Amino acid sequence: RPPPGYNTLVESSPVPTREQRVKARRNNKDLLKEELDFLKGYLKISRVRTGQVAESLLDYTDTFVDYDPLLLGVGPSNPWMSDDLTFWEINKPIPEVPTKKRVERWAISLEDTVNDPLGTQELLAFMKKEYCHENMRFWLSVQELKRGPGTETKIKKKVKEIWEEFLSPGAGAEVNIDGKTMEETKVAMKNPTRHTFDRAADHVYTLLLKKDCYPRFLRSENYKTLLANSLNPGSSRKRIFFNFPVRKKPSQIQAPAAGQPGSSLPGAPKDFMVHTGSDPANID
Repeated sequence: RPPPGYNTLVESSPVPTREQRVKARRNNKDLLKEELDFLKGYLKISRVRTGQVAESLLDYTDTFVDYDPLLLGVGPSNPWMSDDLTFWEINKPIPEVPTKKRVERWAISLEDTVNDPLGTQELLAFMKKEYCHENMRFWLSVQELKRGPGTETKIKKKVKEIWEEFLSPGAGAEVNIDGKTMEETKVAMKNPTRHTFDRAADHVYTLLLKKDCYPRFLRSENYKTLLANSLNPGSSRKRIFFNFPVRKKPSQIQAPAAGQPGSSLPGAPKDFMVHTGSDPANID
């Protein structure tokens, strides 16, 4: 409701708003400096045109539309509508034979691979053959540290175990990180927390896993064999799209040939004809 004496909410309120009161107090050096710092930080924010955002959204939709159960349904049957338990069997964390969609999704990104327990297992098995599995084991140990032990004592114990296994001089599964990252990790070791190895884990994930091991895994015979032997249970129903008939421009519609009573329009029923100047007696 508008205030008394006002017809719309667009007009200024007779009672000073909070913003007006704050502006009235901003007359000292500290508040002006705070506002200046905020505006400088705001100018550094990267901005993207709406067209680019829409194009990125369309690309994302094209990539993941095949994995949307609302548009494609679930296959081979919907376990919420039938007593068939096949869906749960083929989509459990570690199935005997994975589905084709599941294996194909690993090729989208490394994130989709490590978020799948089976994808993580297959990537780790491949890296063992390549003698570089310590990178994956280190990254997994850091993720376990971030989500695992709850007490401070357990956190310190886990931090020490990770350091001795992967980063200490002469470690049995020493990972290769740059000197700057190693120095920052040593400083963080003085006060062990869940995030002590975050910088080292990001280095291993980006430079060693994402740019080296992951592309080789997708090109390997191991991945190709998994894809060839995977199951294709199909979908319970077809995609739900609204395919409206495409109407051609008037310049693209050809005139009917001589002697023909009419022509059919694209998208029209077969028994629908357009008659042009024919004898009315011949029209049903």
